[in-house]
Amino acid sequence: MLAMLPEVKKELKLTKAQDKALQERIKELGESAQKGGQVIDLANPMGMLDPAVDEVLTDEQKKRIEELFIQANRGYALLDKRVAALMNLTEEQNASLRAINSKANTEIIADYQKARSSGAVKAMQKKHDDFGLQMEALLTKDQSEKFKQMQGKPFKFKS
Repeated sequence: MLAMLPEVKKELKLTKAQDKALQERIKELGESAQKGGQVIDLANPMGMLDPAVDEVLTDEQKKRIEELFIQANRGYALLDKRVAALMNLTEEQNASLRAINSKANTEIIADYQKARSSGAVKAMQKKHDDFGLQMEALLTKDQSEKFKQMQGKPFKFKS
């Protein structure tokens, strides 16, 4: 989860108590998933953590983590149900997003299976980024401006 990255913890200014509470929730979710009790909804990856986040983070921290989620996932964030709803995506746009995502998954998994060098990993990351840009290109001008605003202040993730 994004909130577990050291640079994101620092950006959010998590307290030790908040950090511990989030780690415990993530551990619980992992254990539940291993037992088959929790299934990750890939169309709403942030959804499982919503109750934990609501209990632990301040409103300002929640807003920032959502901005960071969009920045980190770029066009793939448009697949998230909440982001899609806020963007007022058309059914045609949603269908195109699903098609691009399906193609990306197929190609990236095939590349991953062939990967043997750091050059291959970099090529896979570039392909992932390119598919994300294709997703963003589906947005209208107004949607694109809104999507950029939803990203908030630029943040540099460590590679």
